[in-house]
Amino acid sequence: MVVPGAGVDLTRFKPAPLPPIEAGLVFLMIAPLDQRHGVLEYAEAARQIRSHGRRARFQLVATPSQSVDAMSLAQLAPYASDLEFLDPSDDVRPLLAACHVYVYPSRAEGMPRTVLEALAMGRPVITTDTPGCREAIDERVNGCLVPPHDAGALTLAIESILKRPDLIPSQARAGRLKAERRFDVRDVNRSLFEALGMT
Repeated sequence: MVVPGAGVDLTRFKPAPLPPIEAGLVFLMIAPLDQRHGVLEYAEAARQIRSHGRRARFQLVATPSQSVDAMSLAQLAPYASDLEFLDPSDDVRPLLAACHVYVYPSRAEGMPRTVLEALAMGRPVITTDTPGCREAIDERVNGCLVPPHDAGALTLAIESILKRPDLIPSQARAGRLKAERRFDVRDVNRSLFEALGMT
């Protein structure tokens, strides 16, 4: 039996009102500070979009990584004017509530927990067309998929949202519905218990 990751607690991660868009859209990424999770692609996309004069904010919450692809914050220094570095938090809900779109351009992943949490809170998600990540996204319905290792494609995906911010509310609703339909932690646990004969 294949289950959709660990699921998400829909009672804890509830839909949050979208922030006003008058001051520009806010994009958020929360990830370990390593190349495997696509931090550099996110930083490069932020640089490209801001160089085009687009009014958007790109927030990054980078937690320490112990992987072989670990990076230091010094490696992101060239992007300091394009990224807003936020402190890690045990409770990501306020961070997700303050953004319009969640971005997670992982190069290799299972079923990312923060992607499910973002969907549950009603945030469109841009992530990569890789196993695990792709199962969470219905293309142009609750977000979009881009190839891994491709900052150019990520830039275009973000640009497409900047051009049509009016689509964000419907994608936000679709994200929550997808979380309810596929990723409710109670359903995931029930399936696991049934598979293990523990019901």
